[in-house]
Amino acid sequence: MIEPEIGFADLSDNATLAEALLKYTFAALLKEREEDLAFFDQRIEKGLAAKLEGIVGSEFVRMDYGEAIEVLERSNEKFEFPVNWGVDLQSEHKRYLTEQYAKKPVIVMNYPKAIKAFYMRLNDDGRSGGDGSRDRPSFHSHQGRHLSIDKLSNIRYSIKNEKPRHRGADTHRFAAARSERRRDWYL
Repeated sequence: MIEPEIGFADLSDNATLAEALLKYTFAALLKEREEDLAFFDQRIEKGLAAKLEGIVGSEFVRMDYGEAIEVLERSNEKFEFPVNWGVDLQSEHKRYLTEQYAKKPVIVMNYPKAIKAFYMRLNDDGRSGGDGSRDRPSFHSHQGRHLSIDKLSNIRYSIKNEKPRHRGADTHRFAAARSERRRDWYL
């Protein structure tokens, strides 16, 4: 997993950096470890070097989480895990987006706040956060990134209002108090 940390940047800047880092890494691998890749190409996964070359030479597709959900819902694919707004994308969903829809690496941005970490910055819409995942054809998710909350008052508010993520939790008031105590280390 690659998770770039940069200051004074927005999510688009972060995605651009992560894409460049991944392309640089794969290009170096193709150039400097040719024998190793030939071995993998022959014995582990046929076409691996070509896949890496394709990633290095492609422009990554960027799409909003909501757009990704719409694409998946319109696909008429029979997914093991149902698709609707608010669910975390599974490997099968990411594979469809990269291998069948875009046919190249995809960056999904602005996931719902309910499925992300408490410290993720909230977008102006109040439903989604400044984060995303970067996926590429025939590989699992390999990069994650997000914009962290950068104001202490906002992080305190986020912690205080964090909802329990498991069944059988006490009332929200008691769960929130426990959450605040558990997150003291973060402040």
